[in-house]
Amino acid sequence: MKKLIFLMAALSFILMGCGENESDDLESLYEAFNRNHEELRNEMERELEDIRNSDERENQLDIYYNNLIPKFEDFKSVINNYDFGESDHLELQESMLDYINTLETLTKRYGEFNLNFYVSNPMDDDSFSETFDEDLEEIKKLEDNIDSKHDLIEEQYESINEE
Repeated sequence: MKKLIFLMAALSFILMGCGENESDDLESLYEAFNRNHEELRNEMERELEDIRNSDERENQLDIYYNNLIPKFEDFKSVINNYDFGESDHLELQESMLDYINTLETLTKRYGEFNLNFYVSNPMDDDSFSETFDEDLEEIKKLEDNIDSKHDLIEEQYESINEE
């Protein structure tokens, strides 16, 4: 009987330690997400300023595709380095990855728009206007989607911490 009590006590300490470790990992994940998000946002602001100041389309596209896009893979790698067993922690991690993927898609759409955008429409082609408007509408939807996905991450994290 004493062995059984000792075994149960040891098992409960192990389980409490695992739960505490996962809670620490969750806090670490959230901090890593915020830190990398802030770094990426600052880097994007600098790069977008370079795009605005550049008169060469090739240079602008190089910034989108060679400077900005690779940073998203690094960000995803950081988030993927965490392993969780609890479903709400996994959902938060998936929301973070979804947010990063959407942000990457938006950045690619900016690059595609820059690549396809023509300042003038010399042939007065109606399809140009339709394509232009469709591209802008898609970009606007992605921008709105980004904000809601970031808000979801904040809500999920707060909900987990309240439990």
